[in-house]
Amino acid sequence: MYTERCLHTLLITIIIMQSIWYTVGAYADDCTVANSLINTKPPHIEKIILSKDQMYKAAEKRVCVKSYPWPKGVFLINRHDDEHDDKAITANEMEQLANSISYALDKSDYSKLDAKSNKSLKLHVDAGADHGQIKRYGAFMHLKKLYDEARYEDLLKAADSYIKQFDIEVRQTNWDNMEDLTYFTKESLANFIVLYKYKAKSNIFVGTMKDKRDDLLEYANIRNSLSAQINFNKDLDSTEDLLNNAGCTTE
Repeated sequence: MYTERCLHTLLITIIIMQSIWYTVGAYADDCTVANSLINTKPPHIEKIILSKDQMYKAAEKRVCVKSYPWPKGVFLINRHDDEHDDKAITANEMEQLANSISYALDKSDYSKLDAKSNKSLKLHVDAGADHGQIKRYGAFMHLKKLYDEARYEDLLKAADSYIKQFDIEVRQTNWDNMEDLTYFTKESLANFIVLYKYKAKSNIFVGTMKDKRDDLLEYANIRNSLSAQINFNKDLDSTEDLLNNAGCTTE
């Protein structure tokens, strides 16, 4: 009887140790795969230099941070100078503004906008602006404000919602000189929205280690396709934080 108990205990111990070693091995494999993907040479990003005429046309089709239809007295950041006296918009205010602009574009009903925002949006529409680009720009700035306010759970929910709303799929993009001036293309804005999703994930410290490994592998698989946007703003790259959260080291 004593021998049987010892054998039973030994068998259980062996099974537990095998399980631990299997888990550790699987985690190590995840780290190896993630590092391999991250260290893969990024694709060549073609910098497209638009002519003056092309730049003018791009400015008609796209909004930038400054030309977005801002209401009176607010801007993305505090702005006080000889020409402006604007306070920084909050994340909640940015969400409301983006929704009001989307409603105006969908319904041709500008009643929810103040006079300044109304006039600006109508000028963009009359010039032939891309409605989808304007909508995504509002989403992009809403996510930026949530990130700036360290509201990471709200950031993740909002990013996931926008990805579904705009049917976003990560695609490698080129980059043109108008984007240097924040006239981002619709495709670039889609990738920025995805980058904010992973910034949220990298700052939410709940879930299992498997969840963290899954987040890391997801990001590692798409990171190279986000190269153009990461090159513009390296602070949006979540690589180091996701590696650390998953218990991996940079190779």
